[in-house]
Amino acid sequence: MRSQLIRLPAALAAGLLALFLGTVAPQAAAGAAPAPRVRKNIECLNPEELSNLRYALSILQKRDPSFPDSYGYWVDVHGSFRRGPCEHGNERFLPWHRAMLFHFEDLLRKADPPRTANVTLPYWDWTLVPSGKEGYPREYEAQGPLFDDTRTPWDPGRPPFSSDEIKRILGIPTWPDFTYGLERGPHDFIHGSYVGGNMGSVPTAAQDPIFYAHHANLDRLWAQWQKDHPGQDPKDTEAPLKGMPGPPNKVGQTLKIADLGYSYGPVSCSQKNMPAGTPPRAVSDDAPAGGNVTSFPFDLPTASPERLRLLISGLRKPTDASIRVYLFLHPADVPYQAGNQEFFDRYIVANLTFWALQHKHEGQDVQAAETDLPVHLLPRQASPLRAAAAKSKWLLTMVVTPAAREEQRKGLLFHPLPFHSLSLQVEKKGKIETRDLTPSRPEEN
Repeated sequence: MRSQLIRLPAALAAGLLALFLGTVAPQAAAGAAPAPRVRKNIECLNPEELSNLRYALSILQKRDPSFPDSYGYWVDVHGSFRRGPCEHGNERFLPWHRAMLFHFEDLLRKADPPRTANVTLPYWDWTLVPSGKEGYPREYEAQGPLFDDTRTPWDPGRPPFSSDEIKRILGIPTWPDFTYGLERGPHDFIHGSYVGGNMGSVPTAAQDPIFYAHHANLDRLWAQWQKDHPGQDPKDTEAPLKGMPGPPNKVGQTLKIADLGYSYGPVSCSQKNMPAGTPPRAVSDDAPAGGNVTSFPFDLPTASPERLRLLISGLRKPTDASIRVYLFLHPADVPYQAGNQEFFDRYIVANLTFWALQHKHEGQDVQAAETDLPVHLLPRQASPLRAAAAKSKWLLTMVVTPAAREEQRKGLLFHPLPFHSLSLQVEKKGKIETRDLTPSRPEEN
């Protein structure tokens, strides 16, 4: 029996997994072309599709985690140094997770055909009001293979993440800035601020089945961005993707979902799960009531700038606890107002989460590597910055709080974000001027 067998060496396990999944590139597989896979919004699955998904997951979840066709094995592919781990904070982030979803979906389809032969991974659009009673799609709140009891419960009736923020991220024109924006925005927020529990830690994130729906939605947004920005893809196409047993296992093999044989279905399927009218404020758009506040004064070098980009140099990402970072651009004569929702809506330009690394469980005390992080500053609709005069005086205010809701509510003082320097790039008509930013008197609220 599986449970009586010893854990396989990593190389042997990868070889077996390649046999399970096949070793030819997806687009080059022999025989008749299979029917395209369509990944649907979880709210749109019909009863048969939902039943088959649950059934396939239950089979993988019961298998010995030392075997490469098991659910537990892929938890480790994402979170363990033995078999992965996942890529974060670099340009392989989206390609790596696209490959992981592809291989895991193949295992679901091969769990017990013909019943499972057409199973696909659903996606969770977190810009919609969830259908469940605790802030999640109801399919993930029901007991069974899709359930996880470690999630943070939320009051129903509010979307987790801002649809306006997603529109702004999809409008970022360059690949590195887009991928960092998608990761530090909705990706890290859903993991570290909203869901929490198993999803709040890298080693255990894929233990929660909602992990796959979350990453399928991120993959869907990447595919949408690719259509709107052709040619803006990672350049290092030969870069290997750790832990993947076969194609796609290089960056270049993940760039076209049509070649991988799948597509994404529409968000809207019926009105029963999607309330009419303007959705209420997203959870991600709540103004912070406390945190560490630091302001950086500067003179705007040009009138009515078209694009703003902040470069955080020498950033050290957290290893033990996720954090939120809010960035506000406001006139120097308008002081920052903690907890003021009107101020938040008018002056917020970036709303970031940094998901903790938390790989220490394997005896490897991971040090927070320094990195340079570009952040597109995206002022909202009526920001006065759009009509600002040259040489006018402004403040960039950075507010740092714990990411988890329960930690925020404690009202504890929090440390500033650790970095070496900040510089602001201001663009107008293709001309870019750079301003180094030095903090004014830091204050803690």
